[in-house]
Amino acid sequence: MSSISSANKTFSVHPALIYTIITKQASGVHKALLELAMNSVDAGATEIHLNITEEGFVFQDNGSGFKDEEQIISCFETFGTPHVDGDAEYGRYRLGRAQLLCYAKTVWHTKNMCMQVDLKDALDANIQDVPLGYELSTVSEYFSGCKISGLFYDHLNIGTVDQIGEFSNEVEPESIGYVIPAFAKMVKYLPVDLFINSVKVTKSIKDVFAIERNDEALFVLDQKYTPNQDFTRPRGVVNVYNKGAYAYQIKSKYYDGDVTSLQNIDLNIARNSAKTICPVAKAISKKISQLDQRVDYDYLKSRNANTSTQLIDTARFVVLEGSFRF
Repeated sequence: MSSISSANKTFSVHPALIYTIITKQASGVHKALLELAMNSVDAGATEIHLNITEEGFVFQDNGSGFKDEEQIISCFETFGTPHVDGDAEYGRYRLGRAQLLCYAKTVWHTKNMCMQVDLKDALDANIQDVPLGYELSTVSEYFSGCKISGLFYDHLNIGTVDQIGEFSNEVEPESIGYVIPAFAKMVKYLPVDLFINSVKVTKSIKDVFAIERNDEALFVLDQKYTPNQDFTRPRGVVNVYNKGAYAYQIKSKYYDGDVTSLQNIDLNIARNSAKTICPVAKAISKKISQLDQRVDYDYLKSRNANTSTQLIDTARFVVLEGSFRF
């Protein structure tokens, strides 16, 4: 077919997709805050402070922040800009920050720039065909890292720092119902000093006792259950952390506790499940299975030894009884 005229065109994204990225990722304020914390680590932060009430929060770090307007356009305004190999521990496509926009009116302060985002009207009206955006301004106050101030769209049950230890290991963050304990659980081993309302909630993996450690992960586990007649049914719950950030849970027959990977786990976009082909996730599951099998082996070995001892005692009794008859 002969061409009369031609032009190169670029694919574009409908506003509804941006709306979906913001709303469909969101699974709770605690998860949105986890995304901020991982961004801080990716930005080289060594300290994070979260001050939070039922009305709003201030989240700030000492990382590199956004260096200029060009970086704001490519890494904040644009969703999906990929990280390059080696520039981030967690980030891949710069989508995670969108979760927070679903829950709060926010002001992002970095260097002498502020980005204000308020999507409440669009979210309440379910408006998906109008472009969403933010207001960028230059301010006199300088902040070297990144400080995010937010006012929640809805009233929240945030809980307290004192409640962090009240929930059992097997309770998933989504089931806790309070923002502070849920968020604290998710950042437990994050490689940064993180404070919630002035209380430090992270711990260094150097300071935890691990029953196993290999190239893939650190296994901070406690044998909570013992074998019985039905020792095929998993009863333990193990929380899996991707390099210190909570990701998902797996079952164990006998162990409760945590596993934090030393290498990146290949997660889905929501970061709540490992891909089936991920070698690190497979190695973690295999080690849990091996630990369970070791308990089974020790139990059967002990039971067989006890049975042998009982048989020997019975034989001795029979011999002694027989000797008395003479």
